Amino acid sequence: MGLSGSKLYRLSGGTVIPASEALYPAEADLQQLIAENPQLLLSSPNEGQRLYLLRREQPVRDAPDGPALFSIDHLFIDQDGLPVLVEVKRSTDTRIRREVVGQMLDYASRMRAWSASELRSSASLLDVPDDLWAALDGNLKAERMRLIFAADSIPDSLASMIDFLDRSMDAIEVCGVEIKRYVSEDGAELISSTIVGGGNSPVRLPDTPLSGTPTAWPSSSASAKTQQSFRSSPLSHRSPPAPVCRSVMAAGRSLACAGRFGTAARYLV
Repeated sequence: MGLSGSKLYRLSGGTVIPASEALYPAEADLQQLIAENPQLLLSSPNEGQRLYLLRREQPVRDAPDGPALFSIDHLFIDQDGLPVLVEVKRSTDTRIRREVVGQMLDYASRMRAWSASELRSSASLLDVPDDLWAALDGNLKAERMRLIFAADSIPDSLASMIDFLDRSMDAIEVCGVEIKRYVSEDGAELISSTIVGGGNSPVRLPDTPLSGTPTAWPSSSASAKTQQSFRSSPLSHRSPPAPVCRSVMAAGRSLACAGRFGTAARYLV
């Protein structure tokens, strides 16, 4: 007889009452729960992390003056002025496996059409500190953000894509949050929250831009300098591709070389 597995109980007056996992009656119930309790989306809510709800069903459009094409379930701003986009799905929704990823990336690609002043004028919550609006404006223009997939259960296929996206995108953090609902035999509700994927680390800011003047090195030291440059660069099989490319391009520039993406390279001596 196996001993693995766990059970959830509610303690009441010294007596434990069994609780079982239960579906949310509707997706709107999970959305409302998140709107009223955004700490469910945080990995460390007791360590200074905070989310301010700017708006539910935030309109998304192609251009600042264009018509609204879609709406994202929740738009938050965190304690550092970072925009946080949240898309909510129930596990019974077949779109949670693949379609929701394209949906979220579509929203993220249109972030530049928003401005902090516009979001501030339509925000449902007015207690956001003033300094966060300036930070938000800079993050919107730089396309720095956090994307959160929230569901009562996140399938392995979605968790794999979340992990891949978080590793691969330089200034965007991606994570999933499982928010499970339990109901005890006496009718009490219990909620658990679990971070899924790479959303526990801070947002990785872009590396130094590629602009600058190449350094002239004696030919005898070129090999050693190149090796040193690569050893100090974040070259590993888990590194996001953009910083790796920047490291390669920076090393080439230092050797008075110019690289171009394609099937070949050109060298300027």
